[in-house]
Amino acid sequence: MPARGHNTAPSFSPNEPRELPRYFQELEFLFASSGVTDDADTKALGICYVDYNTSEQWLLLAEYEASGIDPTTQTVIPYSYQDWKTAVISLYPGGDNATKYSMANLDQVTGEAGRANIKTIGQFAAYYRKFYQITKWLVDSSRLGSLERDRLFRTGLSNKLWITMQHCLNIVERDIRPGDPYTMAQMKAAAKFVLHGTNTTILNTAYTPQAPGMFIRRDNQPFGSSLSLPSRHISVTPPVPEIKKEEYKQRIAEMDTKLEAVLASLQKLTSGNNNSLGRGKCAFCGRMGHTVHNCYEVEQYINSGRVLRHNNRLCLPSGPTLPNPTMPGLTLQNRFNDYHQVNPGQKGATTNLSGNMCPDEEQWSGIQDMANSMLYGISDADHSTMALQTNTSATA
Repeated sequence: MPARGHNTAPSFSPNEPRELPRYFQELEFLFASSGVTDDADTKALGICYVDYNTSEQWLLLAEYEASGIDPTTQTVIPYSYQDWKTAVISLYPGGDNATKYSMANLDQVTGEAGRANIKTIGQFAAYYRKFYQITKWLVDSSRLGSLERDRLFRTGLSNKLWITMQHCLNIVERDIRPGDPYTMAQMKAAAKFVLHGTNTTILNTAYTPQAPGMFIRRDNQPFGSSLSLPSRHISVTPPVPEIKKEEYKQRIAEMDTKLEAVLASLQKLTSGNNNSLGRGKCAFCGRMGHTVHNCYEVEQYINSGRVLRHNNRLCLPSGPTLPNPTMPGLTLQNRFNDYHQVNPGQKGATTNLSGNMCPDEEQWSGIQDMANSMLYGISDADHSTMALQTNTSATA
C-alpha cells in the first residue's frame, strides 16, 4: 500500500462528496493488489488517506468497531468493512447513487447558461455536456421525462441564438408537429450549424454540481467547511492615475480662486448697512420713486426737530449719527421713531419752510391753487362766482 501523500495514494476532499465512491473504488483496487482482506486492516487503511478531521469522524462511527450490540435484540453483531463503508457514505449527501443529482442542479446549469448568453460553439458544447450529465441520471432514475428534458434544454439558450436555430430546424426538421419540442440531438445539430466557425474554447471554469441540500457560500465553499487559502495570494487593485506636479498646482490655484470669489460674495452680503433697501427705494421711508435727498418725509422730520441734516447726512437733533440698528430690515424713519420713543425730549428747534425744503400739505395745497390760477387765469373770487352760478342753475 502506498504511503499517505504519495502520488499513487487515493485522496478525498469533504468539499467534493460525489468523489467518495471513486475514493473507495481506488482503495479497494489497492486492497486487491496488495492482498489486504481483513476487515480491521481495511478500515484502518480507509481512514489513513484522508485529513485528520475526516479520519476522526469516520473513526467514531459504531461500524468501525469489530462488533456491536443490536439495540432491538440486544445481541452482538459483527461489523464488516462494507457496513462501515455504507455508514461513511451516508454522512455525505450526494455521495451515493440514490441522491447523486437533483432538479436544483439542473436549474442551476440552465440558469448559468442563460446568463452567459451563449455565442460560441465552445460555450454551447460545455452547456450540453453539463446538461446531459445531470439529465441522463435523472431520466434513468425516472425523476425526469424525456419531453420535459428537451423543453428544459431550450431554457438555457438565449433568444437570439434560439431564433436562428429555429429557422434552421424549420427547414431541416419539417415533420415536427407544432407544440412538440425538438430533441436534444436535433438542437445540438442546429447549434453546430449556426455557430460554425466560432471559438471552440471556453474561458469560464467548468461547473461542478453540488450535492443536493448542500448550501453554498459566496466563495463556492459549503457551509461548515474550512477555507483552504492559496499559498500565494495576489491582490489585483485598479491602477491609480498619476497626477503631474504642474497639474496638481493648477488645481490648487483654481480652488483658491473659487474660494476667494465665494468669500468676496459673503463679505459683500455681510458688509455695509444690513438695513439697506433695494435700488429705486428711499432709504428713509422705503417708498419707490425718490431718494433721501428729495423725500417729503425727511423734510417733515427736519421741520419738526426730530432729524438734523448735516453734510448731506441725517443725524440726531443733538448732532451725533443714529446708533446702529438692533433689528435688521427697518427703514431710517422707523429707527428715528424708535430712538425718540426710547429717548423722549430729544427734539431740536422747529424750523419753517425754507427755499430748499419741501412744503407741507397746507403749503402744497396753496401752491397748487396758485398754479391753477396762473395757468387758467381763474382766481379765488372767480371760483366763488362759478360755484354760486352752478348752485343757482341747479335750483332753477
